Amino acid sequence: MQTVFSQYSKPGTDKRGNPNGYDVLTKDNAILASIDIICKWNDLPEPNAKKYLDDRFEKTWSKFDVNNQGFIDVSEAFQFERQLMGTFSIMAE
Repeated sequence: MQTVFSQYSKPGTDKRGNPNGYDVLTKDNAILASIDIICKWNDLPEPNAKKYLDDRFEKTWSKFDVNNQGFIDVSEAFQFERQLMGTFSIMAE
């Protein structure tokens, strides 16, 4: 997952727009990263991955982006993906 997150993350900034030393994953890029991860790990076509995410992404995202900032720290992205994928095996049957 580290490779995927490094592909989709960007440097975070403080309120003044200065780099803060942390990488973040924006909501839009988190969707793209999730599609990438689901397709590769579960050998699914992209439309199936998108359908899975349509049902679960928003609910899971809201648990991590509690302040509605539109991004999460990359360090949280691993747990985010694990929680998002936690129900995957049930839905893949």
